[in-house]
Formats: sequence, structure tokens, C-alpha cells
Amino acid sequence: MVKQLKHASSPLQNLRKEWSLFAALSIIYLFGGFALLAITWQTQYALIWGVFCTATLIYQFAVLWSGLPHNHRPGEIDILPVLGWGNRLTLIRGMLIAGLVGFLLIPEPQGWLAWLPGIFYTLAIAADFFDGYLARITRHNTRLGEILDMSFDGLGVLAAILLAVFYGRLPGWYLLVAFARYAFVAGLWLRNRSGKVNFELPPSVRRRALAGFQMGFLAEIGRASCRERV
Repeated sequence: MVKQLKHASSPLQNLRKEWSLFAALSIIYLFGGFALLAITWQTQYALIWGVFCTATLIYQFAVLWSGLPHNHRPGEIDILPVLGWGNRLTLIRGMLIAGLVGFLLIPEPQGWLAWLPGIFYTLAIAADFFDGYLARITRHNTRLGEILDMSFDGLGVLAAILLAVFYGRLPGWYLLVAFARYAFVAGLWLRNRSGKVNFELPPSVRRRALAGFQMGFLAEIGRASCRERV
């Protein structure tokens, strides 16, 4: 019985080691970004970027840590011992989104630095396409992947819209789109608190197409902004 318990806990232990590796890579990424901005821009802006980026990474650490027990295929209960390349690419996407969030509340970069927010978001969109593909071809699509995907999708759209509005590229009312997902999640939480049943949304091609269009539109806004600034 004791041996069985030890064996059952080993996949989670392996996943926690991968969590530690992700945290270490994120710290390297954070200090690298800070050094780049401090050298090529201003130290005070680099500090603000670092604070916002750090807060976002901590949030992602928490989402990943709490989601590790859900690293199993849909309909199964056995925890897979590795995150898989799909989830790993999703985590890289999260790092890119954290870099994007870092630009909130600092002036719009000039020169070649103006490309950084757009590059971060464009690469995050590309990773969003390929992480699901990798998960499918490696048969490693998991509930954890779904949790990470939903969390990072919403955060990425929120950060991109906030930046576009802050930079004057989109009207203020567009913030309603940015907070739509969080209003939906809050509604689900309120229903749970009141004892009502929440139902899973059925798969929808239209919903995914709309989300893809939204992310592509925001990426194009970013690229147009870069061309104006350079």
C-alpha cells in the first residue's frame, strides 16, 4: 500500500520539478528583459516593466502549480508525469504575455523598441496555434492544457487591448471586450456561490473563429503602431 502511494505521487513530483524549471527560466527572462530596457531605454521604465512582468509571472506560477493535478487526458484520472511539449509551449506563450503586460503604464517605446509589444503578442498568437497542434500530435492534450490556455488567452487579449487603448490606438469603449471574459468568469463564480449549476459551453467553431479574428486584429493594430513609430 505504501509503495502504491509513493508510485502515485511520483508523477506529481516530476511535474513540480518542471514547474521549478519554468520558474527558473522565467527569472532569467525577467532579468534579461530588465537589462535590455535599462541599457537601451531608461532604468525607471525598466523597473516598471519588471514589476508588472513579475506580478504576471507569479500569477502564472500559481495557475500552473494549482493545475498540476489536472495534467491528465480528458476522461482519464491518471496524472501524466511530464507536462508535454504542448503545455511547455503554452508556458512560453505565458512568458511572452507577461512581457507584454510589463509595458502597461510606461510611455510607448520609440525606435526599434516600439516593435517589442507587437512582437511579444504576435509570437504569443503563433504559440497559441502550435501548442494545441503539438498536444494533439503527441497525444498529450490534458485538462491542465485547457486551464492554461483559457487563462493565458484571456490575459493576452486583456493586456493587448489595455495597451492599444493606452497608446490611443483603440477607443476606450473597447475595454468592454477586454473584460468580457472576466465578467463571464465572475458570473460563473456568483452562480456557484448562490448554489446554482454551471454548465460547460459546447464546442463552437464560431467562438474559436471569433477569438482568432480578435487576436489577429490586435496583432495588426500593434504592427501598424510600430510602423508609425519607427
